[in-house]
Amino acid sequence: MKKIVTIFSFILAVILVKAQGNLQFSQVITQTGNLSVSSPCQSQSSATLTVPSNKVWKIESMSRCNPLFYLNGGNVNTCYYNNDRFNNSTATSMAIDNAPIWLKAGDAINFNLTLSCNANPGLVSYSYFISIIEYNIVP
Repeated sequence: MKKIVTIFSFILAVILVKAQGNLQFSQVITQTGNLSVSSPCQSQSSATLTVPSNKVWKIESMSRCNPLFYLNGGNVNTCYYNNDRFNNSTATSMAIDNAPIWLKAGDAINFNLTLSCNANPGLVSYSYFISIIEYNIVP
């Protein structure tokens, strides 16, 4: 009985190891840019980045809130605002989210800036950045 359990465990371990790939470092991708809009109801998007097949991306760091970050067409922002303690006003400052996000092949990301339809006309401009580590999936 012990021999059967050992053989079964060995076969199961081989199947599990075979089913998963190893990650091999490929490159670092750093994307920066600036999005600007000047009229109400206007929007501008960055170029879309798509994870290639047989690759995995790990987003190490990115700007959040303005412009908004989109994953597969959906807004996934978590904004962090703090009171500006230095000039005692109601101004806010944006924090940067450094939590890693893992993306699989086919996932698409981009940034979007939209000026609401009831906003006053005038140039609104924000910079964005994203830092990605790309891995090859090696069987």
